[in-house]
Amino acid sequence: MKQKQIDCRCVVLLMCVVVTYATMAVTPNGRRPATCVHGPIDESHTVHDLGSHVEIRDNQGKVVKIVGPCEFPNNYVAPLPSGWAAYVYDQGTGPTINTYNGAWTVPPNPKDMGAQTLFLFTGLQDNFSMDRRSRKDIPSVTNIIQPVLQFGPSEAGGGTYWSMASWYVDSNLNAYYSALTKTMPNNNIQGNMIMNQINQVWSIQTIDTTANQMTTLNIATNTTEPWAFVTLEVYSINTCNEYPTGSVTFDNLVFNPSQSPSWNLQVTPGCNENVVVNSPVSVTIDF
Repeated sequence: MKQKQIDCRCVVLLMCVVVTYATMAVTPNGRRPATCVHGPIDESHTVHDLGSHVEIRDNQGKVVKIVGPCEFPNNYVAPLPSGWAAYVYDQGTGPTINTYNGAWTVPPNPKDMGAQTLFLFTGLQDNFSMDRRSRKDIPSVTNIIQPVLQFGPSEAGGGTYWSMASWYVDSNLNAYYSALTKTMPNNNIQGNMIMNQINQVWSIQTIDTTANQMTTLNIATNTTEPWAFVTLEVYSINTCNEYPTGSVTFDNLVFNPSQSPSWNLQVTPGCNENVVVNSPVSVTIDF
């Protein structure tokens, strides 16, 4: 059983106020109460976002779980660094995106392995806010679908190794993930987000094409997802040696219907984080 964290804050006259809040879990879209993170979701199930709540349904359409809005702690302040350290974004202006695929290679392990968590992913959102590294760490009301490469721990699991999972974060601040699968440096990752245009369900596929392994999450967002991203997100980085050395390049960034994104850069450097747009189909993130 997870323990509640206790923060004892002393004020005048040596009075001590005890503030409790639920254990906060790391996800690739911010920290959240652990009770608001759900998974692993089996591939035979689909997450249906109905706006006011979410229904998780089996392959017969039976509702197996209902998830209401996440109750975020009042006045929660996240430790820094916390959030998207380097990323590019583009708002599609053509026909509604129903596919976004990309490929990248697993970087080497960091020189120093502490408590850090690194996420590298492509993603699609229904909306967008620039406030991605706020100490309040409470995102704006958006959803995001993401095939994610991860180093370190998250609520999905993990440790001092690279792993991968597919994620969805709804507009009520709940997060859902597929089974976490280990991978290795130099393995090739394929991240696919493909909508079935008959039932309007997204298949979020994170694939290790070197090891022939895949982890999938099925999502009906019930919204369009016009905002595209390539992102480095970090937590609990204490020294620059807790990053890998070098860079990772996301290639073959392909959309359907076909479009040529005009990537916009956003960087909040603490070490050598940087983004280079090589072309509309290739983006490099430096550590």
